[in-house]
Amino acid sequence: MVIFRGYCELRGLPMRRLLQRMAVAVITFAIGLWSVNHHDVEEVLSSSLSNKTTQKSLNPNYLHQTTEGTAAQQENRTERQKKAGQSQIQLSHTSAMNRYPDEYSAVQTYFRTEMSGGISDSDGTTMKNKKMLSFGAATGEEAITLASMYFSNSTFTVYGVDLDEGSLETAKTSAAAHSPKLDDGKIIFFNGQDTDISKYGPYDAIFANSVLCYHGTPGVNPQSILAKYPFAACEDSLGYLDANLNVGGVLAIVNTNYHMSDTKLHTRYKILAQCKNFVPKVDAESISYEKKKSDGMYDCVWVKQEAGEKRQ
Repeated sequence: MVIFRGYCELRGLPMRRLLQRMAVAVITFAIGLWSVNHHDVEEVLSSSLSNKTTQKSLNPNYLHQTTEGTAAQQENRTERQKKAGQSQIQLSHTSAMNRYPDEYSAVQTYFRTEMSGGISDSDGTTMKNKKMLSFGAATGEEAITLASMYFSNSTFTVYGVDLDEGSLETAKTSAAAHSPKLDDGKIIFFNGQDTDISKYGPYDAIFANSVLCYHGTPGVNPQSILAKYPFAACEDSLGYLDANLNVGGVLAIVNTNYHMSDTKLHTRYKILAQCKNFVPKVDAESISYEKKKSDGMYDCVWVKQEAGEKRQ
């Protein structure tokens, strides 16, 4: 203030007039700065809104919006889903015979009664020329279980896909050595890195058990799950499976990090059964594990009632 007063005395200007001139100069400078950089400011605001949208996409409360998009967007979404479907998230190849009996029985009952009008496949008149896929077949126990215990009398063909060649070789050896002997062509194993599942589809049943999850790795926690396998990636995986499933077919999934009911495609499916799950669910909004249900029972089998968007 002393400096300003000295300057005024030197120039012979009143203090008030100097302050007015300074105010006008500041306002003029601000307007000029805005006119030059308003585009950059808009980009910053747009980026901020985009980040908020991205954060909302992890929140199940915002996941029921349906966007068909342009042909290019649909093609991009299809490629993204395919990439997710061909990515290995769960690193364990642990498997076992008849590992999910409640789920398998629910699917068997559906095909024997609801889909076939109540006529059992033992009559030899129903459940013919159907296809089912064991997605993440590992060493083949699930495919062998389905072919030998639940659909042995039907003409279902069981396809088993995995990304690990060593596991697939074990699966083929186990299927060939199974007693009683399985019919030739009853089970077909293939590597998903070399062959897309669409080659043998569409399917009447797809099993994706303990593969759409990041679980069992030392140090895994909600933060690492959201980083390694965020909800958007899980939804892409489900979109990949949905695109290869017939209307009227069943999607059977035990052990995922997220709820099918939070996805966009869940409105086209009807819940058929619940099963025990041991993989914890993740809440993306709070970045924490959900409180586990006391009985451990979650939706696990759904019937596809409507087709999705057309693929390019």
